[in-house]
Amino acid sequence: MLKKQASPNYDEFFRAYAKAWLRSTSRKNTEAMAESDEHSPSILRVNRVVCNFQEFYDTYGIKEGDGMYVPPEERIQIW
Repeated sequence: MLKKQASPNYDEFFRAYAKAWLRSTSRKNTEAMAESDEHSPSILRVNRVVCNFQEFYDTYGIKEGDGMYVPPEERIQIW
């Protein structure tokens, strides 16, 4: 588990997680998938997940008013 490491590299972790979901697709294909696929698009699978971790805010200096900021009381705490 990353938190248990002596000096976890959260930047490397968050970048690798995002790259794992990165894929090339056309806007037309993305729109078609939004109407037919029950799974969320890749951008939400990354952005909406990482914004639940305090380490994400600490790593990138995200604060209230920034685009990916989610107030602590609205963050999902299932992990």
